[in-house]
Amino acid sequence: MHHQTTRPRSAAESLHRFALGVAGGLLVLVLGCQETAPSNTAATTPTTSPLPSLTQGELDQRLVDYLWTSDADVAGVRALLDLGADPDAADARNARNPVIALAAMNVGAADQIAPVIDLLVEAGANIDAQNANGMTAAMGSTSNDHPVLAMEAVLSHGANPDLTTSKGLNLLMWAVIANPCTALVPLVLDTDVVVNAVAADGRTALGMSIGLCTPQCDAILERGGTADPALVLDDGRTLLSLAELVASDSPEFKQSRTLAYLRARAAKQRDSS
Repeated sequence: MHHQTTRPRSAAESLHRFALGVAGGLLVLVLGCQETAPSNTAATTPTTSPLPSLTQGELDQRLVDYLWTSDADVAGVRALLDLGADPDAADARNARNPVIALAAMNVGAADQIAPVIDLLVEAGANIDAQNANGMTAAMGSTSNDHPVLAMEAVLSHGANPDLTTSKGLNLLMWAVIANPCTALVPLVLDTDVVVNAVAADGRTALGMSIGLCTPQCDAILERGGTADPALVLDDGRTLLSLAELVASDSPEFKQSRTLAYLRARAAKQRDSS
């Protein structure tokens, strides 16, 4: 009898599949968040001429559509606010994304990000407004072309890093997944974020960081981050087995404090069982 065999999956292939799974989960979280402006959006600076025929809803949608563009700037936003657009409006056609989150995600010019955020907050925007999936402006800032500038602008207004998405991700977890190996994780760690919050899948930020970026793993660990090495992941392997797989393919992670921590904690769990 002929037995069909399959080629064992390499560590690199397994890590790639793991990363794809993480990215897929993130896409679910931001379902409805477009990468480009709606097709009917004009990227030009809005006119300040009276527009008596526009309803409040139509005016708000103009502000929403304008902030879907990377060309949005403080002059254009001010013009729409002066016409009566609501700074706390949300995109009724797209996951109820708040205006403040759209600004954090999409304003493209580095010198316009903070002024636009400042203007919206001064006009009454809630810095902690969440979309239909729980995403905040601080979370949205991770996808800006200048993510550190965008997150700094949002955090400067006292954004709450512990608000969570529908999947239980707080800002630290979001930064770990959305933009690893950048200054975002240290930036969030400098807030009063709960480092060991647990997401819906049972992982902490430290657990989520394994396989994505070794320096951020150790940075979270140094701030008191914990993770359960026995936690069973969606693909059936434990967090420790994932860490060992990463270590087999990454000399840097093999020497990391995070791997040593997971091995030591797993040994204690075995000894106490």
